[in-house]
Amino acid sequence: MMPVPLFTSWLFLTTATGAEATTSPAAADDLANMLDQAVVSTASKNGEDALTAPATTWTVTRDDLERYGMNTIADALGFLALGTQVESSSDGDEVGVRGVLVSGDYGGHMLLLIDGHAINEQWDSSAYYDRLLGLPLDSIDHIEVVLGPGSVLYGSNAMLGVVNIITRDGTGRNGVRLIFDTDPFTATRSGISVDTSTTVAGLPFKLAGSAEYYHATGPELSMGPQEYGADSVTGEPRRFTDDPVGTGIWGGTINEGRLLRVPSAYLKASLADVTLALRGSMARIGNTYTQYGNFNDPDVWQRERWLSADLSYDLTLTKAIDVAARLYADGYEYLQHLPTRAAQNCLGDQLDGCTYRLLGQARSGGLELRARADWFGTNSLTTLLGIDNRLRRVNAHEHYRDFATHETITTSDYTRTEKAVGAYLEQTVEPVTGLHVNLGARLDWDERFGQHLSPRAALALELWERGVAKLIYSEAFRAPNAYERYYADPTWWVAPDNLQPEIVRSGELAFEQSVGTERVVLGAFYSRFTDLVQESSLSTDELAAAIAEQTLVEGVEYAGQYRNVAKLDSYGVNAAWEGAAFARLLRYGVSVTCAKSAMENEEGVVTPLAVAAPYFGNAHVSYRVAETWPVLALAARVAGPRRVDASDFDPYPKTGHQVMLRASVSGTLPTLLEGALGYRLIGQYNTSTKSAYAVGPLSEPSGTYTEQETIPLDRYRITIGLTYDFNRP
Repeated sequence: MMPVPLFTSWLFLTTATGAEATTSPAAADDLANMLDQAVVSTASKNGEDALTAPATTWTVTRDDLERYGMNTIADALGFLALGTQVESSSDGDEVGVRGVLVSGDYGGHMLLLIDGHAINEQWDSSAYYDRLLGLPLDSIDHIEVVLGPGSVLYGSNAMLGVVNIITRDGTGRNGVRLIFDTDPFTATRSGISVDTSTTVAGLPFKLAGSAEYYHATGPELSMGPQEYGADSVTGEPRRFTDDPVGTGIWGGTINEGRLLRVPSAYLKASLADVTLALRGSMARIGNTYTQYGNFNDPDVWQRERWLSADLSYDLTLTKAIDVAARLYADGYEYLQHLPTRAAQNCLGDQLDGCTYRLLGQARSGGLELRARADWFGTNSLTTLLGIDNRLRRVNAHEHYRDFATHETITTSDYTRTEKAVGAYLEQTVEPVTGLHVNLGARLDWDERFGQHLSPRAALALELWERGVAKLIYSEAFRAPNAYERYYADPTWWVAPDNLQPEIVRSGELAFEQSVGTERVVLGAFYSRFTDLVQESSLSTDELAAAIAEQTLVEGVEYAGQYRNVAKLDSYGVNAAWEGAAFARLLRYGVSVTCAKSAMENEEGVVTPLAVAAPYFGNAHVSYRVAETWPVLALAARVAGPRRVDASDFDPYPKTGHQVMLRASVSGTLPTLLEGALGYRLIGQYNTSTKSAYAVGPLSEPSGTYTEQETIPLDRYRITIGLTYDFNRP
């Protein structure tokens, strides 16, 4: 049953005559050019000056992506944004913010939006920032990054921040573009984009669509050898391949299963005040160096499918009142396929090995209503009200198939249908000239965990012309995902009875100065994370009780459970400077973040946060000699020594400093066949040979094993790209 306060809010909004209108990318760009200042819409769901927005924000434009040779959102965050750290793991690029990076969360602690539509899926809360995102790169207009908690308007997952990808709307480039990129001998990307703007029945119509296919087969990587020893079930040397006799040795060269295939498409069409957006993608990933599947086996893979639709309506009723409604739907499917010849990775008598398969699915849809009133028409007093009603269905199935008998044993199978409602209020006021006050709160009610309130309070004081000091307090949460809440396996895992949301409370003091094309940001922050979800071992009494209740089968000697047991403290400073000169032919920027983060587990032991760098930053510079000449660009990112993501080592192993350099040359050749041929050449160099993520079966000390192997990195990369624009008048 819906709580009374939320039902009252819903009833009010369904009869209200005011809602917030979203500033279009084109309008935001025009305003930014006119006032020579950054305009953002993500922090308050309304276009506003970045200087007075109730958060520290950063924007990466489409021009930035092209001139600096960025190939993914992770590239843009690592090389061009403030406060974001990117690390390469076996599951793709992971992103941290201001000294906090949660290993293995698949992006679940940061909210990813595409045109305001939440991408974090409803089964495992994952969102990707690399090729797995499944959004054609050519569809992006700009990227807005909001640092710090953002649940006040967006709900779950916005603990570290919010990344909003704003796509093209069909204006500014009228025609068809063909795209082809290649990393010689390892990867290719091909695609097509269409943009048009016209009138239909006297109404303005805009359409932007992109489709692309990415295919990678390398590069080859060498790992190990790691001498694991005997299989704990058979007592024989553990088998890591299909060879009938095991060697107990893991490792070698991976050349069979480095396959990555990602087809994707995005379409956005607007007719007057109505906008329809559609997105679809599929990714098949070879992950042959996981310790649980056979090594270098092309039959070890995972597949993910995404489908989303968003229909929105924005209407200005009066000079003071805007209304908006958004109807959305999402579908997601995850399938993991792991054949293994190691009996200890299988069940019971599956001594010749098995194939493990996990299927997770989520279907969800909802309706969001928003109301915004600008009471005096000057933005000095505004009110934003919103409510988001969502219905979701999640299910999962896990089984083991015996290689010898072909018998399939199901160990986990669940289906849940859940309701979730979020209602939010944001009030802004400028009581005296130059003082901007932003107060807001969101109440979320979810059948999975109950209720949670996320407040935010921000003050922005204009000290002098284009110089602003900010004081911000905000909270955010991450709801337990379906895997954490419902997964159970009678051989080793117990589903929790009551899992609560993770919570972060954060304070920030910042100063921002903008003069012409120059912008400077200085800030200090402190964040306290509580009730973090971690794997915990059942005590002897809990194990016996679970067996007595038949939650676990007889004979189980170890079992685990997800629990809210960990805490995390993080504090530090960040700074950035960007600008342009010589009629914007020269552009430059630099940012740095210094932070200290420590995790406290359920036993009260405090350790530095794994993978999170104590300091990191980036710098970039580009120059175009003349309008018809190529753009020369250089971008760099650096990270300090990080603790390796491994356990039980004393002392903990660390990686060294990491510096990544990316140089690019891009431009357009003279008009050919009534079109324009664009080109880019990108070269990348990485000083590090290894990442901060452990790899192989010996991720913990065993016997005389004292060294920790980490995932090797691709140090050198060259990308050659071509585009061809068929422009129409």
